[in-house]
Amino acid sequence: MIRALRPERYLVTESMNKGGVYLQKALRCLIGEFPIGVSNCSKLLGLRLSHNHFGGQIPVEIGSLGNLERLYLVSNKFLGPIPLSMWNLSSLVILTVAYNNLEGNIPDEVGHLKNLVTISLGGNKMSGKIPHSLYNLSSLSGLILSFNQFEGSLPSNMFSNLPNLKDLELDGNQFSGPIPTSITTAFGLQIVDFSYNNFAGQVPNLGSLRNLSALFLGHLPNFIGNLSTKLTILAFGGNQISGKVPAELGNLVNLIGLGIENNHLTEFIPTSFGNFQKLKRLYMNNNKFSGEVPAIIANLSQLSDLHLSHNMLNGSIPSAIGNCKRLEYLDFSYNNLSGIIPSQVFEIPSLSILLDVSHNSLSGSLSSEIGLLKSIGTLDVFENHLSNEIPEVIGECESLEYLYLQGNSFHGIIPPSLASLKGLRHLYLSRNQLSGIIPQELQNISVLVYFNASFNMLEGEVPMNGVFRNATEVSLSGNGKLCGGISSLRLPPCPSKATKKRKHHGFKIWMIVIITSSVVIWNKFSSVNRSFGILVLEMLTRKRPTEEMFKDGCSLHNYVRDACPDNILEIVDATLLLLIGEEIQTPTAAEENNHIENAGHLESNVENCLFSLFKIGLACSVDSPRERMNMMESNKIL
Repeated sequence: MIRALRPERYLVTESMNKGGVYLQKALRCLIGEFPIGVSNCSKLLGLRLSHNHFGGQIPVEIGSLGNLERLYLVSNKFLGPIPLSMWNLSSLVILTVAYNNLEGNIPDEVGHLKNLVTISLGGNKMSGKIPHSLYNLSSLSGLILSFNQFEGSLPSNMFSNLPNLKDLELDGNQFSGPIPTSITTAFGLQIVDFSYNNFAGQVPNLGSLRNLSALFLGHLPNFIGNLSTKLTILAFGGNQISGKVPAELGNLVNLIGLGIENNHLTEFIPTSFGNFQKLKRLYMNNNKFSGEVPAIIANLSQLSDLHLSHNMLNGSIPSAIGNCKRLEYLDFSYNNLSGIIPSQVFEIPSLSILLDVSHNSLSGSLSSEIGLLKSIGTLDVFENHLSNEIPEVIGECESLEYLYLQGNSFHGIIPPSLASLKGLRHLYLSRNQLSGIIPQELQNISVLVYFNASFNMLEGEVPMNGVFRNATEVSLSGNGKLCGGISSLRLPPCPSKATKKRKHHGFKIWMIVIITSSVVIWNKFSSVNRSFGILVLEMLTRKRPTEEMFKDGCSLHNYVRDACPDNILEIVDATLLLLIGEEIQTPTAAEENNHIENAGHLESNVENCLFSLFKIGLACSVDSPRERMNMMESNKIL
């Protein structure tokens, strides 16, 4: 507990005009209760204790500061009611105790503060009705009561008695009844916030308030287009407003912020929005807007935040969006958009916070221009109809932290370039048609905390380090050919190297059997080399020359001849083909990363070997003895 002021933590300055002093803290790390010793400073004119960790109640002794003009207790942890003694500080000009845990109501004694210019009580837990004496403080310029639990209606002559009012913030309370018509005479008003209350009735025409720069209402009034063009912020978010947005809204050409989110607004986005050439933030999400995204959006060259999610928009994403070169946040999610994602979207260099087109019906592939998004933090294309391969250049999105590609039709391999994304935290690839292995390099991303590649066609060994060490943060179900990994993933063990080696040599062993058998047969039938040729063809095809299929001019020799050289794999014995498949599809551990290249090389060698054997069998089994290969020559080849 702080019992007395520590001089090194406070600045005490003398008023040149009144001989008083102002006291303000020099550091923002003070804790304990209100420094009660201050109450002995009878000449104190200003006290600033904001942005600390003071707690407890404001002491009644504060009432002894009869000369106090400015009191700042913002952002502490004061609780309980404001002591009645504080409402007797008749010299107060500024009273701001916002963002604490204060309770209770505003008493009638507030009327004693005849010199009060600003009163700020926002962000507390105060309640009750506002006393009429507060509305008689004619010097009042700022009345800020936001986010409490105040209730009741506003007196009809409220604004007639507050001629100097510039800033009125009543949002986030439980006020009810109509907005007083006397507001139309409050010509000095600059900021008005009535949002998040229970006001009812028609909003008075505020077109005469030419100094108004920020307006937050709970209704969308029909005079909207007549408001002052000085208006820079207009917000109607979080109400139950329905109907369409009037085109006249486009008359407010100096708007930099427009919020009409979380309502029930319908029909088309007005083309008059193209007039907002100074607009920086546009919030239209969570409504029922339909129709296409208008191409006039290209006119909003200053736009940084565009929120259009959770509507019923259809058609395609306009390529003109690429003209919004300052966009940082773009959200088209949860609509009915179709067509491709235009490459111009990926060419917006400023996109850094979010690009979200999830839950639509977009198709086509991800453009290679996606690699231009060097600063993007979150990329979400979840639940669309996107296809083709995931572009390798996605690894150039060096700031990417969250990547959502699930619920599409991507095929091909997981790009190893994803391992270049050193800041990647979440990677979702599930419910696609991806094949091949999980790149081992992904386990080297130190900040990756979640990986989901379930329901694809992945195979091979699962990495065991990095995120793959935590089974609760990895989802791999629905990939029947994955193996290994940590035991808690419950995947089958990968084949041992010895098993792979046996499979790898299976085809070679088969060939040795054929060649050895052929040599034995040659030694036995050296005088009848046609029989030798037929037997080689039998061993390769597992078909006898006496089978039912070989009649009416068709023979085993002709059957093989017609298949060579392009279709020999179609006539080879199925058992032999199985061994060939193992030779091609089961690489050794050292060959894992070069599986595709190795497989092609092996397949070529296998076919060449088979073709050589078939050639010997055919050459030794022709009908004409003169044309047959003699046994000495075939023995040399074998």
